[in-house]
Amino acid sequence: MSQKIYKVPRLSDDQIASLLEALAEEFGEFAIAPQCFDIGVATVNFPQPSSDAWKELISLKSELIHQFSGAILGVPIYYFRGGQHEPKSPFLDEILITVSGGNEQFKVAARILQLFHPVQFPAAAELQELVDVQRSIQESTFSRLQLLQEEMVSQTLSLRIELDKQFRTKETELEDTFKDKCNRADAEFELTRTALNTEKEELVARRKTLDDSDNTFARRQIRDKMLTEVTDRVENLKVSNATSKARIPVKMGITILIGLLVMSIFWSYAEDRKLKLEELNLSTLVMKAQVHKAGIANGAEQSNEKTLTNDQQPSSSVTVPAEAYKSITQERILHWIRIALATLALVATLTYYIRWENQWAAQFANTEHSLRQFHIDISRANWVVETCLEWKKEHQSDIPPELVESLTRGLFADRAPATNVIHPADELASALVGSASRLSLDVAGNKIEIDKPKNIPKSKVLETDG
Repeated sequence: MSQKIYKVPRLSDDQIASLLEALAEEFGEFAIAPQCFDIGVATVNFPQPSSDAWKELISLKSELIHQFSGAILGVPIYYFRGGQHEPKSPFLDEILITVSGGNEQFKVAARILQLFHPVQFPAAAELQELVDVQRSIQESTFSRLQLLQEEMVSQTLSLRIELDKQFRTKETELEDTFKDKCNRADAEFELTRTALNTEKEELVARRKTLDDSDNTFARRQIRDKMLTEVTDRVENLKVSNATSKARIPVKMGITILIGLLVMSIFWSYAEDRKLKLEELNLSTLVMKAQVHKAGIANGAEQSNEKTLTNDQQPSSSVTVPAEAYKSITQERILHWIRIALATLALVATLTYYIRWENQWAAQFANTEHSLRQFHIDISRANWVVETCLEWKKEHQSDIPPELVESLTRGLFADRAPATNVIHPADELASALVGSASRLSLDVAGNKIEIDKPKNIPKSKVLETDG
């Protein structure tokens, strides 16, 4: 077993900690027992010290550690700040390494010396020797810096090589992806171009077919469209909302007029019933007066004044009912006249409304008939045109006009006009005026005479298109 003391340059606490961590990362875990001013600090385990006191001590970056001891793979190591003996050196520290033999211990000792960089001082303090020692220290420091630089350059080169390798790999991947996308895009473009070419060929063939066909195709298309529209119109024949709304005021007016006439009839009838009851009451009063008169004539004789008074009473009683009878009879006659007129007006209004509705139904029927006839006429006209074209194609001449006239006779003939519905009262007035030989009118003091009123038209003829 051999011990040797080495003098090393003064190191701070954080530098000592970093060197010990480097030894632990290379040779494995070990522990040291540090002392600060001859005061022991808790044992510290490397490479990851967990002691809070040690972390706080290192964070100060001072020279508080007085000494420490430990063992790395069986190699005891002792560190003394300023040396073991007094007086302490302000520039150099001492490290004691004990080696018993073996390659592993030699590696540990060599690595310790490599990290701590020990220096040797001569025994005599001659000036030249001190200069040589200082030069050796500087050369050692330069050697250490050179090794660090070489290591840094080596790491930088390795990192650059790795980055270049990653870049080339990524570049290759991107190129492969881009080529793959280009190939897919080319394939899709080719498929799209093929589809477009196919569609273009189909369109060219279709256009050629349409160009080769004559106007028969277009004419038949127009005919089919017209027939379809006419058929749809026949199946869904109805008036517009505006026309339906225009009929509402007429319906409302007819309804109100009918209601007023019915109310007038019932009111007149009720008034007649009241007058009839009054007539019965008057009849009863007359009978009582007659009975009273007969009793006075057959009774005892009374004074002249009393007789005269009794004679006047029945005379007055008989005169008043006679006048009342006459008034009631006149009023009843007026009521019955009113009832008769209201009834006639009601019948006339109902007749007008029925005829008005019948005209609407007739117009719908005529319109539907016209549409169906138009449908037949279109088919017939198309057949005539086809026949004419076939004739011209076969005989190289126009079809005879007589044949065309016979084939087209009755096509699209005019429809019969429809007459407007007029009120029965208007018809009656027209009939009276028309049968008169002379008509005289007095309008605002002006006298108008018409010699032949029968020439006045009874109704106005309007042409409707169903």
